[in-house]
Amino acid sequence: MTRLEEILEVACKLYYQQGIKSVSMDDIAESLAISKKTLYNTVSNKNELLILVTKNLSSIFIKSLHDINVRNNITQKEKLKHIAKFILTFTCENFLFIQQLKNTHRRLWVELEYDQHTAILKIMGPIYQELRKEKLLKRSVNKDLLNFIFLGMCKVKKDHLNSMESSQKRIEISELLIDGLFVNLEN
Repeated sequence: MTRLEEILEVACKLYYQQGIKSVSMDDIAESLAISKKTLYNTVSNKNELLILVTKNLSSIFIKSLHDINVRNNITQKEKLKHIAKFILTFTCENFLFIQQLKNTHRRLWVELEYDQHTAILKIMGPIYQELRKEKLLKRSVNKDLLNFIFLGMCKVKKDHLNSMESSQKRIEISELLIDGLFVNLEN
């Protein structure tokens, strides 16, 4: 792990625990057991660090979606379920940070949300085309509906986060929803 990766990991952890506004560069240097000079040789200030943490979070989201999408050993329906589970889990795990970002650094939050939506739309188009070509989706399901469902998974409200059980229920509901998009081929 590079020095920058270590810094981003610790900063992210501290942001989650204490809040973006509460964490100082001193706190980050102390947690890493490095001098402030070493920290400032890697990142120039707290704002740059927050930008890097946000971009890193965005990269993780995009890479994870890509990794699910390129899997060839699962059906398209299973792929959609994996994508849904990832989006819901990612959103729940990062909810507090994302909300703080929205409230304190709106431009960064907008960029993160834009990156997430762009990544989702990029993979949904080809998946939809393949499912439509194979006549696996119900006629009433169009590309806009599929996009709406998956983009909506990025929106979690604070009251939805009260437990892991709640997160698991959201994943189960998303799987049922996805099942409902498909033509029943057993008839």
